[in-house]
Parts: sequence; structure tokens; C-alpha cells
Amino acid sequence: MHLANADTSQIAFMRRLWPRQKIIVYDLGLTSNSAENLKGKCLVEVRKFPFDKYPTYVERLLEYRWKPLLIAMVLNEFGAVWYMDTSVRWIKDRRDVVYKELKCRRTAASNLSR
Repeated sequence: MHLANADTSQIAFMRRLWPRQKIIVYDLGLTSNSAENLKGKCLVEVRKFPFDKYPTYVERLLEYRWKPLLIAMVLNEFGAVWYMDTSVRWIKDRRDVVYKELKCRRTAASNLSR
């Protein structure tokens, strides 16, 4: 989430579907109240984005230069990522559809390389 005042409704939507899933929120400029509110939620980890490691233009949030850097950091740490902007809303748990599609594409790609 990258708004100054975090939208906690996305977390509420996710909690209904995945009550035990850890959520990592990157602080790109949250107010201290928003950050504290998020830290108080169960299984929510708030991490400060390390702007100091990058050129200053990365801090211009509306240019979204931070986005691929953030995704790369998470991929490096976990090997996979579900990136969701604050506007994303899950109504049903349909991850199985995504996983089946990935498996299908991986199988098709390996068949092509033979």
C-alpha cells in the first residue's frame, strides 16, 4: 500500500478468504498513525521501503519506479509474490485457477523445448 493513510479494507477482504495468511505491507510514506494501525493487525508485517538505497527519483511515488524494485526484493526473499495494489478486491479464493494456468503454461513450455 502506498497511500499516506492506509486503506485497511483490502486487508479485511483478504482476511475473509485467507484468515491465516501473512500480509506484508510496504510503507512508502504512511502516516505514523496508519503504520501503527497496520502493525496492530494480526499477521500483518509493515516494512519500510529502503529509498536510501536508490537514486532520489525512486521516491517520486507517482512515477512508480519503486514498484519493480519492490517486487524484485520480495522475489529474491520468497521466490514468488502476489502483488496487489490497494484497489484489488478478491471476492472468492480463485488462486487454484491461477495455479492451474501456471502449471499448464509450464508444461507447454517444457514440451516446446524438447
